[in-house]
Amino acid sequence: MIDHAEAINRIESLLRVMDAFVHQHRETLESVHPIHRESAQNLACYLALRAHSIEDLQDFLSTRGLSALRFSESDPYNNLKCVLGWLKEDYDPHCTIRYQEASDRLLRNTSALFAQEGPFPIAMVTLSAKKFDKDPHMISTLLSAGMRVARINCGHDAPKTWIKMARAVHQASDSLGLPCAVHFDLSGPKMRIGQLFSADGGPKRKAGFRLGERIVLSTYKPGKADLKSFDWWLIPAMEGLIEHLEPGMEVFFDDGIASGSVVSVSGDLAWLELSFVETEVVRIKLDAGLNIPGISDRYKALTEEDREHLAEVLSFAQSVGLSFVNTPQDIEDLVGVLEASAHRPGLIVKVETPKAFVEFPALLLALMRYEKAGVMIARGDLGLSVGFGRLSEVQEEVLWLCEAANIPSIWATQVLEKMLSKGVPSRAEITDVATAVGAECVMLNKGDHQIEALGILQDILSRMQGHYRKKRLVMRPLSLAKAFWEG
Repeated sequence: MIDHAEAINRIESLLRVMDAFVHQHRETLESVHPIHRESAQNLACYLALRAHSIEDLQDFLSTRGLSALRFSESDPYNNLKCVLGWLKEDYDPHCTIRYQEASDRLLRNTSALFAQEGPFPIAMVTLSAKKFDKDPHMISTLLSAGMRVARINCGHDAPKTWIKMARAVHQASDSLGLPCAVHFDLSGPKMRIGQLFSADGGPKRKAGFRLGERIVLSTYKPGKADLKSFDWWLIPAMEGLIEHLEPGMEVFFDDGIASGSVVSVSGDLAWLELSFVETEVVRIKLDAGLNIPGISDRYKALTEEDREHLAEVLSFAQSVGLSFVNTPQDIEDLVGVLEASAHRPGLIVKVETPKAFVEFPALLLALMRYEKAGVMIARGDLGLSVGFGRLSEVQEEVLWLCEAANIPSIWATQVLEKMLSKGVPSRAEITDVATAVGAECVMLNKGDHQIEALGILQDILSRMQGHYRKKRLVMRPLSLAKAFWEG
C-alpha cells in the first residue's frame, strides 16, 4: 500500500492530468450545447481519472476513512481537491463536492427529455399494435398502472399505425392528467427475417428451430432444385447482408434464443447449422431480429427508410431513438434532420454494438451537442455482440459515463422478460430491476402481462430509490437494524 506522502503526490498529479486533459480537448468541450458545457467538462475530468490506475490510492484512502473515489462521477475534480485538503491538513471549508449541482443538472436534462418532472426512474413500455387494435383502452390502463413513456417500435407495423397509437397516448394522458411521453424507436439498418420458407418451399409466418437443423440465408425464394437441401430458408429484410457473411461467423436469432454458425457461402446463399436452441423447439417468427457481430457497424445508423418515417411521425414525438449507432457522424446525421425541423424532440442514442461501446466517450460528446439527449443501453444486441460475460461490465460503464455527463440513461431489453410472458418473474429478474435503479428510465417490452410487470417494476424501483441515488448509498435506517437496536 502507498504511504501518506505518495497519496498526496498521486492526487496532485491526477489534478494536473485533469487540467491538461480539459485544456487539450477545450474545442470539443465548447462545441456541445451550452446547457451541457459544465457537464462536458466534468465528463472530461472523469475520463482523465478513469484512464489511470488508482486501486492502491483507493485502498489507502479507505483505510483513512476518506473518500475512496469510487463514487466520483458527479464531481471528480473537487472530490480529489477535498481529499487532498484533508491529507495536507490544509482543508478549505469552501471546497465541496458538488453532488447536488450534478443531481440538479441530471434532473433538468431528464425532465426535458421525457417532458415530465418524475420522480425517476420512470417506466417506458413498448406498445403492441395488435393489442391496441383489440382494446383501444389499453393505453389508459397502462398509464394508470405507471407507464410514463410509450415506446413505439418503428421496426414493426407502419407509420399510420404508429400515429394512431401516439394520438391515443396523448389523448389518454390529457384525459387522465398523467404525464406520458411518446418515444419512436427508429429501426436503423434493420437485420430481420423478411421472408420465411419451410423445407417444402412453402411460405411461413413462423418456424420451429431445432438443434442441428440446416438454415439457408438467401436473397431469393427457394426453387424446386433447392428443396430437401435445407430445413428452413430465410430471406433477410436488409439488402446486401449475405455478401458480408463468412464461414465461422455466428448468426443469432431473436435476441439469442437460437444461433447457428455459417458453414459456407456461395454467391447469394449462405448455409448455417443451428448450434444452439434455448428449448427443444424454438419458435422464430417472421420479422424476428438477426444479430451478426461485426456486421452492423458497416451500415449507416440513419437509413433512408428512417428519414421517411421521421417525416411522418416527428410532430407526434417527445423523443426518437437512433439504433445501431457506431460513430459521431451517425449522431450528427440525425441531429441535422431534427434541427432542420420546427419540432425538436429529444434524441436517444442506443448503445448496442461493440464499436459503440469503444467509441462511447466520443459518441456522448457528439450527443451533447443536442439539447435534449439520452442514452439507451440496448442489452439484447449488446449482449450478443460483446458476449454475455462482458455485458454486466459494459452496462455499468455506460451508466457511469452517463452520470458523469449528467445525461439520462434508459435500462432496456429483457427487463422482467419472464414476467411479461408468463406472469411470474424469475429471481434473477428481480435483482436485475434492482440494479436498474441506477438509470433514469427502465424499459419493458411487449407481453401478455405488462400491467402485472409494471406493478412489480414500480414497487421495486420505489423501494430501491430509498436506498440509492445513482451509485451512492443513501444510508437511510435499515428496518432490520432498527428493530434489533430497539429490541
